[in-house]
Amino acid sequence: MKPVKTFLFSACALLFLLLMHFMAPMVGYEPLFRCQAPEINFDLSPIWSRPQHREWQAKRIWNDIKPENKELEEKEEAETQLLQKQWQHDSLMLFYKRVYRLEADIFDKPALQNIPITPFEYDSAQIGKELLHDFFARLLALRNPAQRERLDAMYEKTDFWDDPLARNRRSFIRILHYGDAQIENDHITGTLRRLMQADFGGSGPGLLPILRSSWGNFQFKKSGKWNVVKAEPDALRGNYGLYTAYLAPPALNAILQKSNDQGILRFNLPAEYRTEGLCAEAVVHADISEYNLQLSADNRKIPPAAVLEAFGLQRITYPLHQEKEISLQLKLLKNHNLYALALNDTLGVSVDNISMTGYAGDMFSANNSLFLNTQLYLLNTGLIIYQFGNPCLVAANSKTEDYGYYRFLLLKELNFIRIQMPKIPVIVVGMSGNSSLEPRPDMKRLKAIQRECAFQTGCVFWDLEEAMGGDDAMRHWAESQPALAARDGVHFTAKGADLAGKLLYKALLDAYRRFLLQQRKSLMMQRAKQLLSDVQTQ
Repeated sequence: MKPVKTFLFSACALLFLLLMHFMAPMVGYEPLFRCQAPEINFDLSPIWSRPQHREWQAKRIWNDIKPENKELEEKEEAETQLLQKQWQHDSLMLFYKRVYRLEADIFDKPALQNIPITPFEYDSAQIGKELLHDFFARLLALRNPAQRERLDAMYEKTDFWDDPLARNRRSFIRILHYGDAQIENDHITGTLRRLMQADFGGSGPGLLPILRSSWGNFQFKKSGKWNVVKAEPDALRGNYGLYTAYLAPPALNAILQKSNDQGILRFNLPAEYRTEGLCAEAVVHADISEYNLQLSADNRKIPPAAVLEAFGLQRITYPLHQEKEISLQLKLLKNHNLYALALNDTLGVSVDNISMTGYAGDMFSANNSLFLNTQLYLLNTGLIIYQFGNPCLVAANSKTEDYGYYRFLLLKELNFIRIQMPKIPVIVVGMSGNSSLEPRPDMKRLKAIQRECAFQTGCVFWDLEEAMGGDDAMRHWAESQPALAARDGVHFTAKGADLAGKLLYKALLDAYRRFLLQQRKSLMMQRAKQLLSDVQTQ
C-alpha cells in the first residue's frame, strides 16, 4: 500500500510542474527552464592581468587597512589630485616659472666668464639690500615687458614708483654713476652701460656733461653768453641740481626783462648712438616756453614730444631720428636756466657718467633737497653709484690721523641722500688705489670708514680693491702688461677701466641672481600654501 501512495504523490507533483511550465507565459511569468544552451566566453589572458582579478586584489588589499586610515587616505588622495590639477592649470604658477628663470644670456656671457665675483656687503638690518631689491624688481619688469602689470601688482609699490612725477614711466630706469677722476671720460661707466643695455635694453649715453668742452667721443661747442653757476665751498643750500652747477643767463639779464642774448650748445652725435628711439631730454626752469628753447637736428627744428612740469622745473623730450648734428638754442632771459641735458631711449636702462674731478664727494648736501629730488624724479632715477675717495684729496683735507674729517664729510653726504631720497638705493664703491705721494694714506683705515658710513646710512658697500686682487692691487695693475693702471696709483688705463666696469657688473649680476632665486623660492612656496589651504577649506 505504501509504494502506491509514493507513486501517486510523485505523479501529482510532476503533473503540477508541467501545468505551471505551460501556463506561465499566459499569466506573465518566465518559464522555469529553457532548453537553450548558455553562452560561454573563454578568457585566455593571464589571470593577474584580468580586470576581475585586479579589482579583487585591490579590494583585498584595501580591506586589510583599518577603516580610519582608509578614510584618511581617501581624503588625502582626493586633495592631492585636485592640487595637482590646479597646479598644472594655474597660469600664475606658469608665470612664476617663466619670469623667475635664470637666463643664460645674462649670467653665462662669454665676456664675463673669467671675471671673479666680489659680492656686495650690506648693513646688519639689510636696509640696503631691500632697497636694492626694489631696483631689481624694476629690472625684472624690463626683462619681462609683457608681464609688467602682473609684476607691479605682486610687489608692494613704494612712494617713488607711485609718484605722479614719473607719469607711469616704469619701463625706463636711470642709473647715476657719480665719481671723481677714476670715472672721467666715461671710464668704468661706459663698460657698465654697454653691458646693462645689452641685457635690459636701452640706448644712448645718458646725461651729458654740459659744463665741459669734451667728453669721450663727444665734442661740445658752447657759444653765446652762458653763465656757469657753481656751488661755492661752505655755501648755503641752493638750486644747483645734479651737477652741483648749471648754465644760466648773465647776471644782468636777471634784472632786464628783455634781451637778445642767446646760449647755444652744439655737438656731433657719434655713430654708435644713432639708434631708433633715441631722445634728447632737457631739464630746465619752468619759466622757459617752447618758443624760447629750440632743439635742431641736422638743421631741422624738432618739436617737443612731451613736457612734464613739477615744482618749478620741467622735462622736455625731443624725439631724434638718427641725426648727426644736434644743436640746442636758448634765449637767455630771467630764470632761463639749463640744469641737465640727456640723450637716451625712453625704454630700458640709462647709465649716466657724472665725473666731478676735484671733489671729495661733498656735492649733494649743497643742494636744496626738494629741488634735487624733483630732478631725480623727472629723470626716473632708480640707482646711485657713489665712487669717490681719491686718497690724495682725503689726505690733504684730513686734519687728524684718524681721518675724522673724512668720516664727517662722508656721513653728511650719505645721510643727505638717504633722508631726502629714501627710496633710491646707493652703492658705495670703496677706494681702489693708493697715491704714490708721501705721506701715503692708510688705505685699510679709509676703506673701513667707507664701509662703516655706508652701513650706518643704509647703503650698499662694494670693495673694489678686493675685487681687483686685494691689498696693493693698484700697483700690480700698473706693473702688468699691458698696464691696467697708471703709475700714480690712482687712475685706470682704458683696459683697466673696462675690467673694473666688468667687475662691478659681475657683482651686480650676482646680487640680481640671488634676488631671482629668493623670489622664485618664496613666491612658489607661498602659492603652494595658498592652493593647499584653498583645497582644505573646500
